Amino acid sequence: FRSLRFAVIHKHNASLAFTMSILQKAANDICYLPSYRRLAFVFAGHGEENGCLFMNDGNSIQIDTILNKLSPSSSKPANSSPLGHMVRLFFIDACRGDRNDLGIMVSPRGGKSTEPLRIPSTLTNLYIAY
Repeated sequence: FRSLRFAVIHKHNASLAFTMSILQKAANDICYLPSYRRLAFVFAGHGEENGCLFMNDGNSIQIDTILNKLSPSSSKPANSSPLGHMVRLFFIDACRGDRNDLGIMVSPRGGKSTEPLRIPSTLTNLYIAY
């Protein structure tokens, strides 16, 4: 990520308090260089089907809390937030229960029309973008 001009804060086995402080700083306190146009949040660990991610200290955080902390407030203009118009990427590698993922139907954009494709759920730990 550094070579792509991302600011990097790395913490192995983060506690909930540390994670919350980093989210607060990333959302409100950091003065990003003008060349920074993207923010990535990466989590690899354990979770539950209710959207919780477990921290090293045994506490948990909701995925929605992370998304909300790193998104500009809907009550303020985007340019008033340090995150502004940054593209935000979230990579979360954690279990979310024992239900099977049925995959998702996707339709190609542009070009000739084809039948929608189903991304199979048997493929795990991968990111697909079109």
